Amino acid sequence: MTIRPQIKLTKLQILTVVGMLIFVSGLIGTAPTLISNFEADQAATVNAASSKQVRATVPQPTASHPAQSIISGYPTSISFPSLGINQSIIPGYYDARTNSWTLSDTNAQYATISVEPNNTSGQTFIYGHALRTMFGPLLAGLHIGDTAQVKTQNGYTFTYKLTDSYAVQPSQTSVLSYTGAPRLLVQTCSGLFWQNRQMFSFEYIGYTKTN
Repeated sequence: MTIRPQIKLTKLQILTVVGMLIFVSGLIGTAPTLISNFEADQAATVNAASSKQVRATVPQPTASHPAQSIISGYPTSISFPSLGINQSIIPGYYDARTNSWTLSDTNAQYATISVEPNNTSGQTFIYGHALRTMFGPLLAGLHIGDTAQVKTQNGYTFTYKLTDSYAVQPSQTSVLSYTGAPRLLVQTCSGLFWQNRQMFSFEYIGYTKTN
């Protein structure tokens, strides 16, 4: 005959076990709600970002800026004279389904949701990889006061001066909703694992007609 030891639980242990069972059952009961809320939050985040990806248009004539004074053009190249960098530009598109941008290993890209370079208002957004042959040298070599020049297909060159540089998380899309005086925003990657988005903000200086 085998004698099984009797396990005696104290009142405190019994209360603890009961409490744990109630807590676990509560989690099981609320799990579908938590998952549903998480998915809803994720969808809201994507939708919020997507809602900002509205194609910007060339500034419209106003009393202070009549039609004949608005100069703009589709960007074809960008250069940074102080670094000897000159990059051709191709269109860059945002895909709302994947919440991602088109990328190129050989060209800078003009975000078509932003305004074309102009002398009136709005932000022109150009981005590219932090490769040595692309925008990598900007991380250590570009300084406040340095200039950038953007050429357009209709023969204009727009010149900008660097006023600020800062890093943001990929989820921070508020920089794309800028309104105000014309400016250029250049983006590349930074950080130990290239996890950040390094922004270079340039104010508009002027334009010249190149042909």
